[in-house]
Amino acid sequence: MCGLLGSDNIWLRYNYLKIWNLRYVPSCDAYGAYEPLQCHASVAQCWCVDSSGQELPGSRAQPSSRPMCKSRERLLWKH
Repeated sequence: MCGLLGSDNIWLRYNYLKIWNLRYVPSCDAYGAYEPLQCHASVAQCWCVDSSGQELPGSRAQPSSRPMCKSRERLLWKH
């Protein structure tokens, strides 16, 4: 979904929905890649994702806490 946010019209619509917490919209960086930490404010939960945006098993945190997600930079250095 991060790649789909390139169009201004789509970006504005999803940004509006995200502001009002009506649905989950993934967090993306300036290059269109998924941020390692994803959060959904309306359910007060955060979790870690891989480079394709898939939730990492066991990474979902309880409300009011955040998991420690590995950054893309650290993952790149491992390979």
